[in-house]
Amino acid sequence: MKKNMSQLDLLKTENEIMKEKLIEAESKILNLEKDNLTAFAVGDVVMDGIFVLNLDGVITKINKGYTDITGIGEEQILGKTIWEIEKEKYFTEDISFEILKTRKKATAMATILRNDKRVLMTGSPIFDKNGEFIKIIVVIRDVTSLINLREQLEQVEEKKRIIQNKLNILISTEEWKHFKGSSPRINEIKELIKYVAPTDATIF
Repeated sequence: MKKNMSQLDLLKTENEIMKEKLIEAESKILNLEKDNLTAFAVGDVVMDGIFVLNLDGVITKINKGYTDITGIGEEQILGKTIWEIEKEKYFTEDISFEILKTRKKATAMATILRNDKRVLMTGSPIFDKNGEFIKIIVVIRDVTSLINLREQLEQVEEKKRIIQNKLNILISTEEWKHFKGSSPRINEIKELIKYVAPTDATIF
């Protein structure tokens, strides 16, 4: 009887230990979830868009920046796969497919078709502490204004190049007959044109 009681006590002790381990494990899980939510809450205050997808290609999270940039709401994208989203033609490019296949970081330029914004997409595979591939995080940055500015600068440079070529032709063919006047001031202007034309200086 004493022996049976000892075994019963042992089982009770082991049961208590298992309960303590279970409580400890649940506590760790809750802390991890809190940390994860906190980290993603931080993502809501940045201007870049962020979305997360699992290994099945399902979008599990997006931040406020993603909605602001794309105009795509949570109800339109959360819980959907990237294959379903591809059919909606939201973007001209999607790096998610490449990352799922290669498990490597990828970057691409894309256009959001519903608002014509240009974005830089950068995605990274996420691995756990054991090196297991667990999810993908993609960040999108609105670079529309930067691209527009670059295009404007290119247009200015092109106009400048055209004017430069015209001046070079004018000098090389010595078509000064269209340039009326022979006063000292006019002659100074002619010499100035000859001097400035071969350079990148602003003509006017």
